[in-house]
Amino acid sequence: MRSLFSPGIRSKVFVLSLVLLAIPLIGYEYIRQIETFQREGQERALMGTARAVATALHDRPQLFEASAPGARANASDVGIVVPPLVAAIRLDGGTDDWPHPDPVVPRLTSSHHPLSTMYGATCSVTPQLGRYGQYLYVLFRVRDDRVVWRKSESIAPNFFDHVRLAWVTPNGAFQRYLVAVGDSGKLPVYAVDASAQGVMAPDAEVEAVVALEPGGYLLEMRIPLARIGRKFSFEVVDVDDAASGAIESSLGVAGTEREDQLLTIRIPETEVAQILRGLGRSTARIWVLNGARHVLAQTGSLRRPSTTPPVQERPTSVLQRYWQIVKQATLRRAYDRMLKQPNDDFIDDRADASELLGSEVAAALGGQPMNRWRQTRDGSTVILSAAHPIWDGDRVAGIVLAEETTNEIMALRKQALEGLFTTTLAVFVLGAGSLLLFASRLSTRIRRMRDEAEAAVDSHGRVQQLITGSTAGDEIGDLSRSFSSLLTKLSEHSKYLESMASRMSHELRTPIAVVRSSLDNLRLQPLPGEAKVYMDRAQDGLARLNSIVTSMGEASRLEQALQSAEKERFDLGEVVAGCVAGYSTVYTNHSFLMSKPSEALTIEGAPELIAQLLDKLASNAVDFAPRGSTIEVSLRHADSNALLRVANEGPPLPEAIEDRLFQSMVSMRADGAGGSAPHLGLGLYIVRLIAEFHGARVSARNRSDQSGVEITLELPLAARPAA
Repeated sequence: MRSLFSPGIRSKVFVLSLVLLAIPLIGYEYIRQIETFQREGQERALMGTARAVATALHDRPQLFEASAPGARANASDVGIVVPPLVAAIRLDGGTDDWPHPDPVVPRLTSSHHPLSTMYGATCSVTPQLGRYGQYLYVLFRVRDDRVVWRKSESIAPNFFDHVRLAWVTPNGAFQRYLVAVGDSGKLPVYAVDASAQGVMAPDAEVEAVVALEPGGYLLEMRIPLARIGRKFSFEVVDVDDAASGAIESSLGVAGTEREDQLLTIRIPETEVAQILRGLGRSTARIWVLNGARHVLAQTGSLRRPSTTPPVQERPTSVLQRYWQIVKQATLRRAYDRMLKQPNDDFIDDRADASELLGSEVAAALGGQPMNRWRQTRDGSTVILSAAHPIWDGDRVAGIVLAEETTNEIMALRKQALEGLFTTTLAVFVLGAGSLLLFASRLSTRIRRMRDEAEAAVDSHGRVQQLITGSTAGDEIGDLSRSFSSLLTKLSEHSKYLESMASRMSHELRTPIAVVRSSLDNLRLQPLPGEAKVYMDRAQDGLARLNSIVTSMGEASRLEQALQSAEKERFDLGEVVAGCVAGYSTVYTNHSFLMSKPSEALTIEGAPELIAQLLDKLASNAVDFAPRGSTIEVSLRHADSNALLRVANEGPPLPEAIEDRLFQSMVSMRADGAGGSAPHLGLGLYIVRLIAEFHGARVSARNRSDQSGVEITLELPLAARPAA
């Protein structure tokens, strides 16, 4: 019998099918190598971009000198010209990153006041404007004999020293802003409602930082250029009494109350910015830095532009529709959890930087191009940087820094892995399913052949039925046909052996009769004394041979008698008691102890066959029991069966013969055991035949104390007749 933990064919085939899992591992390694190649290609491409930009800026030192104002105001309608800056301004309340103010240019062509120091009764203002990237930077250097600064946001900001700004947006809307001087640091900038009520609301996109200093303060502002159209104006308001909010003086280029008071503003770009403007790409950002690491120009963005998702094709079949449902419900969620998603919503530390640091920047300033991979602060995106030096003769005048995220590579990697895993899953399910179905088919055929083989031979080795050979042309079919042929030969041989005793008994009777008659005739003749001894030995051997023939014939006749025997209902206790009483007179050298219940134990069968069975059991017990010992015969009721037990003292059963004790021609007697009577091992075989006729089970085992052997017969009781 196969062990419960022994793997079957299906288990082995399933384990073998796990080899298919090597497919995603190989595919993953292949995709990883492709990703490595893509990263190397991205490094080369980005470095090529940086090299191309640097080539356009080589040997042009004027681009990296301190910025002079750009285009002059020549048109009579230009009120303010904003000079370009060579680097972004840090909003820190300091002036070290601002160029030195020009007291002459640019001038206000619409008024007689230059955009330089403006004087009032108690204060003076030196304004300065500049443009870098996408921002307008404004600086106010204010000298005030009494700075009234706002200490609480609960009081209206126009009751303190403050700055007013106004402009017209590109859409034509008139907007006014106000920022009150407060403690050093970042200040709120309020948008003033154009209505008469003048309601104020903070605007987070317009930034302002103030630094208080002896004799006045510095105010820096950064305004997105996208908010400003062609009209602009500002005023610095000096308030000396916070209680009344009375204005001591107002210094500015023009009024800020109405749109018609505003001046025309022109904001040209630097030459570096103009060069970079045509090089901007949606997924790359390009910086130009001078030798002091200050940002001169910047274009492009690291974030991919939002695109409309592609229209997915509708499934054309039911199978495709169900596959889409399964993929969206299970695989898509699993992939989103397992695979890293490219994310454009990351923290960009360099978004508004005016000075860049990093190993690639230092290497490029040393004249060596360098690539660098870095993660964003939140760890959601990897950014590739490529820095290339800009040469002015033998001197590094600046560097070009190109940056790009790996989101596109990550998106392609995720798409490839999804396709790989989906294909692998489909191949594994189909392959493993096919292998399991094939293994189940093989297992079913093998189990069917096993069941037929087990049913073909009974517990005593007799062939009951033959196996029908399979018509399949594979190895299992050949094995089935071999089993069928083998069982056919075994059945024929078994029938030959079963009929051999009957044939031998029949064939031996004639020569035995001839020998007996010859011995009888010799006995009538006068013989010498020595010949009489040999005559007696021959007569004794003839008697033994006749006994053997009789026993062989008895078993053969019993098998034939069982086929025609009729069953009747009788009390088993009475039959057993009568037989045991007779044994006490036949076997005088042994005593018999009988025990049976008081109630009747009715069975269906043949009483004479039961008596013959008891004779064989008693004879077997007497043969092995020591002289003077007691043979126990007990009968008791057990559930729906009657248990007949015959126990005797003597040698125990050897383990080698215990399972074959009730087969034909099997005996455990040693030479000389049991007297001079011949033993062919047919007694217990007859017991088994009679027991099977009555639907009983017979078994032999050693007694618990190993003092002898007990044979138990379990006979089914007859059903009680219906009332």
